[in-house]
Amino acid sequence: MKSNSVIKAAVAGIAAVSLIAAPVQAAFAAPTFLPDVTDEMCEPSYWLERSAPAVPAAVLKEALATPSNAERAAADEWARHRPVRPSAAGNNAGAGQNGSSEENDIDLVKEAFGAGNTVLAGYDDLQDLNSLFLETDGLNMLDLTKQEETFDGVRLLQLMWKSGMTEAAPYLGGGYYDSTGEPISGPFMVDVLLNMETEELSEEQELRYGICVNRSNLRQLPSDEIITDAVGDNDFDYFQLSSLRVNEPVLVRSISADKAWYYVDTLALSGWVHAEDIALCRDKEEWMSAWQIPEDRVLVVTGGKFFLEKSNTSAEVSGRMLTMGTVLELAEEDEIGERVTNRSVYHNHVVWLPVREEDGSYTKELALISEHQPVHEGYLPLTTENILNTAFSMLGDAYGWGGMLDSNDCSGYLRDIYRCFGLELPRNTTWQAAMPVYKYDTKEMSIEEKKEILDTLPAGSLLYFNGHGMMYLGKEGDKYYVISSFSSMMDADGVTRRRVRSVSVNTLDTLRANGHSWLEDIHTMTIPYLGAELIEAKPEDVERTVLVKMLREAAALKEEEQRRKRVMTGKVSVR
Repeated sequence: MKSNSVIKAAVAGIAAVSLIAAPVQAAFAAPTFLPDVTDEMCEPSYWLERSAPAVPAAVLKEALATPSNAERAAADEWARHRPVRPSAAGNNAGAGQNGSSEENDIDLVKEAFGAGNTVLAGYDDLQDLNSLFLETDGLNMLDLTKQEETFDGVRLLQLMWKSGMTEAAPYLGGGYYDSTGEPISGPFMVDVLLNMETEELSEEQELRYGICVNRSNLRQLPSDEIITDAVGDNDFDYFQLSSLRVNEPVLVRSISADKAWYYVDTLALSGWVHAEDIALCRDKEEWMSAWQIPEDRVLVVTGGKFFLEKSNTSAEVSGRMLTMGTVLELAEEDEIGERVTNRSVYHNHVVWLPVREEDGSYTKELALISEHQPVHEGYLPLTTENILNTAFSMLGDAYGWGGMLDSNDCSGYLRDIYRCFGLELPRNTTWQAAMPVYKYDTKEMSIEEKKEILDTLPAGSLLYFNGHGMMYLGKEGDKYYVISSFSSMMDADGVTRRRVRSVSVNTLDTLRANGHSWLEDIHTMTIPYLGAELIEAKPEDVERTVLVKMLREAAALKEEEQRRKRVMTGKVSVR
């Protein structure tokens, strides 16, 4: 009896402690959202409804052209008779003789392009931009297909040593640590630098062509060692440059002393990558066939990341991780047998996946991607709705400096989003801000002038201040919102630094460590899918083009309706 009483008392005590503890635990629960962000703001549809109209590239190009007299007359006639909507003041103040007003013009553009599903730039438009980016100085983008097939390897090694010494020097002055928390030392850096040495380079070195078979890290130096500026913070590494997606092409120029690393050129950067993640092609032709995929056979990954199904009989493709922006080739029907990876292909996309043979050479194997995975056959149509859906599919995902942790930093996040549409952005924010696209230089603008521009920008536009890039969402009340992958921010007190390291939604009055708001420091605002020349299209010319477009559509509908009536009355035969 006594023991039972003791047990009952103990149970009652535990229950009482639990009841007392519960509200204390709740009081320390971390906030789910950043300040001024609500649950509904974390849905892409919320911002789609609030976006300024995004005018397609084709309409802007047409608006730059001189309209014919017939088009001008038709547009003027339409404008003269279309209904007048109330202005912002609640009356028709500001309406001209033709019964239009500035408010009416805005509504007209919204009516034509405000639904979010208008294609803003076609495949050819985006390919033209990609070509332009490759030709533009200051973006650090390399046309891999136009590189000489031989190069001076001895000179390359000299340049790598010079660059390596320059990159190593800042880490030896104190304030930087390895993964164990030890300060970075001279011997540590010497060991890393010596791994660049190789006896294989000559003055007539042959270029080798490679394909990335796993998502891989691109490093400053041939080492997995970590350099961080905070003891124990091994989720941040200054050696990290960027990341490579599966099936991404590289040019191999050197191999490390331990044979574990290749020095490669990529489309957007050069650096060291694990040799085991690169398959070497027999020749340039095989290499180009692996990644220059016809538009109608493209499959693009449109979500953050997922893994292929496991297979014991197809180990070469089993469990492979694919990340946003990865582009693979769809297999044709006559290339698919009864089974792929030892099973039927029902409810799967069948793709070719790059594989590295035991001798390091390239081959490709069929693989299956379940239909429920975030992929799209063909590049995504570039619409405001698709841009927002793609951006928000990674909301809450981890921040990864230079793409480490199989994640994204700010510029990598933006690159991956627009890669889903077939547009290749430069690697870092400085180069992205320099793109020759529709943009505003806001360095010398006041806060109010910047807000005036933001009021006209569609969701999906990109904003930059030194060291950070973000995607514009829109305005709610008197606040402007963005989504981005970022590391830290200052609390409203301007004193406490908060580590975020996630893809998050926040306002542009968020503070930086320098005491400025994000909006205050923004120096460039861009619409990355529109060419720079399109910013010259005047609002009245855009309106006229929209009117002509609507007139043509209305005339086509009327003609079709009349044809149907004639068919119904038997006055015309059905073809």
